[in-house]
Amino acid sequence: MTRDHAEALRWFTLAAEQEHAEAQYYVGRMYQYGCGVNRDVKEAVKWFRLATEQGHKGAQNNLETIQKSKIEAPIIDTRLLEFIPYFENIDPEKACRWEVGGKWSLEAIGQEGALVMKYPIYEEKFEEFIHVAYDSGIMCGNYQTELNRRVPNWQEIGPNDVIKTADLELVRVILTKLVRVERFCDGAWAGSIKEGAFLGILRRLKELNEASEKK
Repeated sequence: MTRDHAEALRWFTLAAEQEHAEAQYYVGRMYQYGCGVNRDVKEAVKWFRLATEQGHKGAQNNLETIQKSKIEAPIIDTRLLEFIPYFENIDPEKACRWEVGGKWSLEAIGQEGALVMKYPIYEEKFEEFIHVAYDSGIMCGNYQTELNRRVPNWQEIGPNDVIKTADLELVRVILTKLVRVERFCDGAWAGSIKEGAFLGILRRLKELNEASEKK
């Protein structure tokens, strides 16, 4: 392990975390062969999957090679399943609280007063779950396209009914949708917590994991 490799891995990882497919591929290669880091096939699979979902052929070939060699990491990171008891007992009111972030003057549009802005603060355990979801490799890069293709009436149905019978790829798509939507809509996570969507996803992942182990 050389310093140059470790430095290269650091920069590739920064780009990979911004969803750059080529960087995701190289991070996967470095974990696959132990360049700049201890060899970790599970981590390599994670990055190859993310790059493959963006159409990277090299990542797809490497992923297939790992699968054929029967050294692929488990399809589900069991760290996610450890959050099931948390979501079974979660209090939605405590999981998310709203705080005032500032005031915007309304004088510019000819009105008196100020507009008070609020933003959500999530409890530490939930933030830990989100971190594990990102780190697990289960997230799906092309989630919106796949969701529209597989569940075109998603807005009418909602996640809970779909999750009950979803296969692994669809569960990945739905989880990614629910995790990333917070970037565009403050408080979206709070709604999913209240509806039990995250709990439903984790229970379905557990079922799929148990079915896989029986094969």
